[in-house]
Amino acid sequence: MKTIIAIATATWLLSKIKENDIGAIVSDKCVGLTQCQDGTWSTLPSGRGVCNRHGGLAAEYRKKKVKKAIPKANTIEVVEEITNGPHYIIDAKQKAELHLGRDFYKSLETDVKSEIKRYFSWSRGREAWVSKGNYRNWGPQGIIEKLNLPRGGRKDRMTFEEQMQQTVDRAEYRAEKYAKRIDNSKQRQEDLQSEFRRLSKDWSWLTQPNVNTTGGRRFSRQRDKVVRRFEKGIEESFKRDHYHQQMETALQTASQSQLSNPTFLQRRIKDAKKEIAVNEKSIPNLEKILSTPLEDRPQRIRNKNDEYFLDRMQDRIDDLQTAYEKLGFYTMKLNELIDSGVKVFDQESVKGAAYVKRRGQWYKVARVNKTTVSHSWHVGDWRSTYSEIEDVAFPEDIEQVIPLRHGNYQIVKKEGIGLISESPFYFMKQRVGSNCRDNKYSSSSGRGTCSWHGGINGTVLYL
Repeated sequence: MKTIIAIATATWLLSKIKENDIGAIVSDKCVGLTQCQDGTWSTLPSGRGVCNRHGGLAAEYRKKKVKKAIPKANTIEVVEEITNGPHYIIDAKQKAELHLGRDFYKSLETDVKSEIKRYFSWSRGREAWVSKGNYRNWGPQGIIEKLNLPRGGRKDRMTFEEQMQQTVDRAEYRAEKYAKRIDNSKQRQEDLQSEFRRLSKDWSWLTQPNVNTTGGRRFSRQRDKVVRRFEKGIEESFKRDHYHQQMETALQTASQSQLSNPTFLQRRIKDAKKEIAVNEKSIPNLEKILSTPLEDRPQRIRNKNDEYFLDRMQDRIDDLQTAYEKLGFYTMKLNELIDSGVKVFDQESVKGAAYVKRRGQWYKVARVNKTTVSHSWHVGDWRSTYSEIEDVAFPEDIEQVIPLRHGNYQIVKKEGIGLISESPFYFMKQRVGSNCRDNKYSSSSGRGTCSWHGGINGTVLYL
């Protein structure tokens, strides 16, 4: 009944339009027409390809897909007023958004479009081209200068904690998305392979030869179709492996396990202090340039106006605020670890130690420097920062020292203190060489050892 009503309605609408006007573009509105963006009307119903030479369909005739929004930390507003024409703005993460418009983008040359796609990605949510890196990078700046785009504004800067929270929210969203894909993939595999499992219980169905008759060919086609569906089900299992990897990566990002690693926190604190020093030095230099008349400025910066340096100063101020927020955040997390009993070493705590533990291995201390520790290595000495030190051993606590091949050691503390090395290889034998068949000695013990001396005589030397 619904189909009959729809056909009757369509017939009545088409009867209001002249037969030779079907598909034409007209300037006046009448019943059953679709409006284009340039104000004209099409006699075709709204659909794909309609008004493609007139800017596309009008907004009220478009069918927009409702997409689940990725969670955000807060709503960001533009500080300055945005221009109506093609322009760019700076978002909260120091990325450039190119708002070009459909007509302006279509008028660009193919080479320019390819260059935009190289340094920018299209965002459906923002309806703009978003730079892949910082807007100050050479690629985005080159596009902005080539198109001569005016700057339309700057979005409010997000605090560092808000950025971290947004990262966690998006990672949780990705993990949930891949978990749903895994469940859907399992159901698709079951649907694809269920018919094969049912029919393959009768082994004669699978081993039936192809017979060149009408029924035989029909049976072969039906069997091949079932087998192909079964093979597609196997491909679903490979997809699930990829989904599992992506989900595990997203869960690891959401857990923020790196914040419980003192080495990671100390490195981030060091980086934040470096950013603070760079920005605190740059801001006075920019103020000095702005206070200098244009004719007295160096020749290489005379082509830059004051607006350029004001933007640079604002960027430096934002970077400085973010660096201070990073320093406070990571320092707070490090203090929480110290209060919970985690060891964090510095020059005073390492001074006097005979051995230091780095990445699960013990090395002999050569010197204790201001920011690093010089210790034994495969060849010569190696410098490690205090953030890389996991443990220390003092001479009065050591009972036995066992040297190994690569400049590292295994150490046993005195009775009552226990084994220092937590390496699972402590109780395993360490190969140190081999005896060849011609009574020669080789320091190697791997593949190809004593190949020019008749091979190994069956004796491998252990520590």
